[in-house]
Amino acid sequence: MRVLALPALALAACQGALAHEIDISLNGDAVRGVYANELRPDVRADVGWLHDQDAGDVVHGGLLVTGEASSGPQSIEAGLGGRLLWLEGDGSDQDGYGLALGGQLSVALPDLNR
Repeated sequence: MRVLALPALALAACQGALAHEIDISLNGDAVRGVYANELRPDVRADVGWLHDQDAGDVVHGGLLVTGEASSGPQSIEAGLGGRLLWLEGDGSDQDGYGLALGGQLSVALPDLNR
């Protein structure tokens, strides 16, 4: 019961969320699930799980902060983020953690923007 208390509390704290996204992917050897949420218009958080029946499990949580990167008529948005990963290799000694840092850049071309 305590295991469910933290996710329930986290979801309750996101009352003012703008968007929620659930993504489930399946194939013959693996299943992947991701839940993403806009905490604010400029902050996006996600958590996910990937299970491969041969290679093991990967659990991740990430945060992306975005903002306007231009002051002129050209719309440019940039973001920086990070993702913490945990890997459990099925029956092997390949367990561990990882931290991935990244970013995004979005440019809307005025003549092609609809």
